[in-house]
Amino acid sequence: MTKHDRLDKMYRHLFSLKKVSTQAEFAKIIKRDKTNINRALNGDDRYLTINLLHLINRSYGYIFNDDWIETGNGEFLNENNITSDNESQRLIKLLEETNKNIKQLIKLLEKK
Repeated sequence: MTKHDRLDKMYRHLFSLKKVSTQAEFAKIIKRDKTNINRALNGDDRYLTINLLHLINRSYGYIFNDDWIETGNGEFLNENNITSDNESQRLIKLLEETNKNIKQLIKLLEKK
């Protein structure tokens, strides 16, 4: 599997998860120029580097397997970092509740 194939697979996976919707958004998230990202996605080796693939992985919470990024072999996804949407939603609600409780506690303490 070529670097271009790996980048394409990563991009398509992120797109399917709705973590990216356009190349411009993708470039912004990984903090790279959108023209350079377009060139990389089109297979230009001057812009398509292993470092770029690792940057993408880092920008999206290390969801891709480092060995796969390097070689194209092995598991595509880093199974240790995969969180289901339901689990993510549960954690978000828990954090929101905790934040609400902290605000209420601060208000109570300010009254004393």
